Amino acid sequence: MALFTDPFSEIAAVLAVAGGIGALALWLRQRLIVAFIFAGILLGPAGLDWVHALDQVDLFAKLGIGLLHALQHNEFAGCAALTADTVQHREFLLTAGADVVLLPFRDAAAEAADMLASNSEIRRE
Repeated sequence: MALFTDPFSEIAAVLAVAGGIGALALWLRQRLIVAFIFAGILLGPAGLDWVHALDQVDLFAKLGIGLLHALQHNEFAGCAALTADTVQHREFLLTAGADVVLLPFRDAAAEAADMLASNSEIRRE
C-alpha cells in the first residue's frame, strides 16, 4: 500500500525530509552532499521505500545534474568566501582561487584586542 496518494505529496515529503537532514548536517558541520545522498538512500527502495513517483524524481535528478553541468561549463563567476584554521591553509586557499579567506578565531581575537586597547566600552548583551 502506498504511503502517499499523489506524486505532489510524495515529493513534498521527500524534500521536507531532505531539508531536515540537510539542516542536521549543517549543524553537525558535515557536507550537504553526503546528507542528501543519505536522505536518498533512507527514503528510497533500500530504506523506507517512500519513493514511488519515479518519473518525477528522475526529472528532478536530471534538472539538478543539468544545473550543475551548466554552472561548471559556464565557469561560475561567483565569489568564494571560505574559512581556514591556519595561516598556511589561508594562503593555500587564496592561491587556489578563493576570493576571501577568513581566520575566524584569529580575526575575532584581533578585534577583541583592538577593542580592549582602544578602551572602548564593551557592551554586554
